[in-house]
Amino acid sequence: MSELNQSEKRTISFDWDLLSKRRNELFGFSILWIMLFHSSIIEAYFFEGVPILNGVGRFIDYGNMGCEIFVLLSGIGLYFSYSRNSSLFKYYEKRVSRIFIPLWIICLPYWIWCLFQGTIKKKHLLLNISALRLYYDGNQQIWFVTLILLCYVLFPIIYRMIYCEEKGKLLRTVYIMGGFVGFILACSLAMPGFYDKIEIAINRLPIFALGVYFGHLVEGKRRDRWHWWILAVILVVFGFRILDMEILHDMNRRLFYLIPGTALTFVVALIIDKIDIKPINTMLGGLGKISLECYLTHIMLIRVYMAGKFFGLEYDEGNIKHYLLVIIAATILAIIVGWMEGRIIREPWGKTHLRQLEG
Repeated sequence: MSELNQSEKRTISFDWDLLSKRRNELFGFSILWIMLFHSSIIEAYFFEGVPILNGVGRFIDYGNMGCEIFVLLSGIGLYFSYSRNSSLFKYYEKRVSRIFIPLWIICLPYWIWCLFQGTIKKKHLLLNISALRLYYDGNQQIWFVTLILLCYVLFPIIYRMIYCEEKGKLLRTVYIMGGFVGFILACSLAMPGFYDKIEIAINRLPIFALGVYFGHLVEGKRRDRWHWWILAVILVVFGFRILDMEILHDMNRRLFYLIPGTALTFVVALIIDKIDIKPINTMLGGLGKISLECYLTHIMLIRVYMAGKFFGLEYDEGNIKHYLLVIIAATILAIIVGWMEGRIIREPWGKTHLRQLEG
């Protein structure tokens, strides 16, 4: 009887460890959601005009919230890595390698091509290579890489502020998140022009800090009562309902993503774990291992397609079949780049453990 009760407890408890156990699948889910969402770049929309699947289409329309899942998991992953080895040199060496190697392999040939085509200048090339262009002119082509770099820079400070002592971790996290919100508001009021350039990135900083705090709960495999699952579902439903009402402007909207984005991370982890369909989990886990590569390849190939240079396909705005071909090609290219990183670049350097974005 006691074994049955223990099994039941494991089934219904709110397991923080799911965010570690299903980490790759969650990264895969987030990048897949983001890639489907980006069909809007070419004005192509999934299930448009199909009433029975309208809900799925609406869910895809919120795919930019996949960035919240990505950033939350990044904060958790950085906690795991840094708490085991707090050498700043090793930390920054690892992060710089993880970001810039795929960035240059995937994007540099495209940027050089753009330079010869006259669509960018030399200063733009240099800013793109350093992932700093967002700050210069608000170009959002690789804004997410800029955000991740900013998170990497800020992480050691956030970590030491939260974990400076055992007591009061949650309160200090709330202070940090509040500080970020205060900075965002001050920036929007004092430097509205600059804020407009970077708001897509800095509004994600509060959820990153929350992820850093979650790290010790996930590592400690904390279990809470099953009621927390009900709260998570309510927050997801409530969050999407508020977003559907379209009562929030851009800044409030992006900050609000923290609520449904965080709750959805737990709900999706639970669904993946309990349904446990092996082919789906394998696919999501595989995408999760090359999530950064997928992000970069699909962003570049979308622009190649829009320029009419994608395997002879003429750009056709709204063509969902063409967009799916772009996504398939981007995934194949990401797999190749991931292999190149592991076998040609990182193994000789003794860094095969860098296969994950924050691992």
